[in-house]
Amino acid sequence: MSFIGIDLGGTFLKGAILDVDTRQIRHSLRVPCPNFESGETYERVIAPEKILAAFRSLLDGLLSIETECDGLLLCGQMHALVFCDSQGNHKSSVITWQDQRAKLPFQKTGMNYIDFLVDSLRDWDLRILGNELRAGLPLTQLFYLISNGLLPDNLYPASLMDFVAANLCGTVPVTDSTNADAHGLYNVVEGNWDYGLIEKFGFNKLLWQELKPHYSTVGTFKHNGRSIPCYLAFGDQQCALLGSFLGEDELSLNIGTGSQVGILSNTCELGDFQTRPYFDGKFLKTITHLPAGRALNSLIRLFTEISAYQMDSVTIWNYVQRQVEKTQETDLDVAISFYGGPFGDKGHISNMRESSMTVGHVFSAAFKNMAENYYQCSLRLSPEKEWRRIVFSGGLVSKIPSLQKAILRRYETDSFRINQSNEEVLMGLLTIAVKIHNVGMSLNDAIILTQTANVDSK
Repeated sequence: MSFIGIDLGGTFLKGAILDVDTRQIRHSLRVPCPNFESGETYERVIAPEKILAAFRSLLDGLLSIETECDGLLLCGQMHALVFCDSQGNHKSSVITWQDQRAKLPFQKTGMNYIDFLVDSLRDWDLRILGNELRAGLPLTQLFYLISNGLLPDNLYPASLMDFVAANLCGTVPVTDSTNADAHGLYNVVEGNWDYGLIEKFGFNKLLWQELKPHYSTVGTFKHNGRSIPCYLAFGDQQCALLGSFLGEDELSLNIGTGSQVGILSNTCELGDFQTRPYFDGKFLKTITHLPAGRALNSLIRLFTEISAYQMDSVTIWNYVQRQVEKTQETDLDVAISFYGGPFGDKGHISNMRESSMTVGHVFSAAFKNMAENYYQCSLRLSPEKEWRRIVFSGGLVSKIPSLQKAILRRYETDSFRINQSNEEVLMGLLTIAVKIHNVGMSLNDAIILTQTANVDSK
């Protein structure tokens, strides 16, 4: 028995065969995500027919390998938006999460769209909407469109994955809570669309997708005369955490280009963090968009832009690692919040002396800053420190052992594990495939089976 899993990411569409008998990922393939269409400076849209062509190419390639596929599972980049009809036909471009038109000036108010929207929601409890409101969310995109008379009537504002699934099956788009939540219009307490907010902004002229239980089918599609079920799509963050086998007593530090801190909860807790639906009635408390690899690469460019020779990234990071290991202590102060996030959009290097203006000192201080950021966010998620160990994922910790040491030193712990899989999202889909195949199996048992077959290490 095997399924096909596809992750519709922002850089690549990746897919693989999910073998539920051996609980292994086989024949991983990927194709580039199509480029943005040319348009306004703040506009970031993709032609849907190009997305569908890339998806079909990937799906056909996997089906040529696994002709007896028992089902298709999807996940992908949250916050992308496509207007489509009840047969899954697109009626707009794919408006991606990188679209920043909400930052444009809003009429003659002296504010931009996102600030005006925030001001309009001053009396609304943003925590019940997940506590995330930034340019790029479908809520902000819808507000921009309706403010400019561009919002269509009687169409579904579907996520990218829900649109692709509906188009493949030729059926009405439906959704899972992990995707609905990403719109910014989902009430996490009630577990449904926030129809009061939808009416407040005039979004009720749109059709809103039915929320179906996890692991439901969207419909079927034909391949070699067989009808293959296509299951509800999931948000990529939830799938990645599932693929790292995150337990209820563990704290997730996902550190890559950006980074996230997350912890699971059995109840819908609201606070100074984002609350997102997870699987099987659980919730994810998380803080996202923390500075990590992208910000560190800015420091790398600072040190290498006038170099007389070019070094590849492996050579550079090996050099950084050696220099940090040589640096016992530093009083240099580095904040790497160079891009927008929970700690602002400006970083700094301060308390500089001639002796501390070295790669070792700068990156030691940067790693210390990252560790402090994660620790403070963790306390926001769980002031009582209700975690037993840390789960590292995302690749950056494995590449930079000194960063791992700085984090463990700040947390004052040696209890951790490193998720070794480079395909956490697909591993999450594999875990779901194991559960679907074994009718009546709990998700926790599916996690245990899949994790046993794919051992990660401390």
